[in-house]
Amino acid sequence: MGPAGPVPGFVWAGLTVRFGALAIDAGIMFVALIVASMAAEAFGVEHTYYEDYYSAGAQFTYLLWFASFILYQPLCWWTFQGTPGQRVLGLRVVRAADGTPLGLGPTLGRFAVWAVCQVTVILAIIAAAAASDEAAKQTWWDKASGSVVVQRL
Repeated sequence: MGPAGPVPGFVWAGLTVRFGALAIDAGIMFVALIVASMAAEAFGVEHTYYEDYYSAGAQFTYLLWFASFILYQPLCWWTFQGTPGQRVLGLRVVRAADGTPLGLGPTLGRFAVWAVCQVTVILAIIAAAAASDEAAKQTWWDKASGSVVVQRL
């Protein structure tokens, strides 16, 4: 655990535990994709030699999964102060200024920077390396939104 955090009972969340939370969340979304694929197959998918033709139910199922994939992070940060992976590991995403929950605007800003960095993996690695030298372990998406990730003692 790092140095004392912004409020009693919390410390700044290290990058290792944050990566662990990301891995848990990726596992959750992977399981959701498997379930969605099984549901889509139940709705009917016609397989030909060249293409697969999905029924309207199958298309809707994949669309629903994709929407949940996109909305998973920002909705969890905004509503619960963390994703299920973060919550399991005792992490909270809060405002750096006062430790209160993020508003909708900062949450969307955080997600925009986070998504760009995750898609271009090298940016995520650079952001993590830069954050590892700071006491508060703020990544670029934390700085862009005025947030910080803390861990309950």
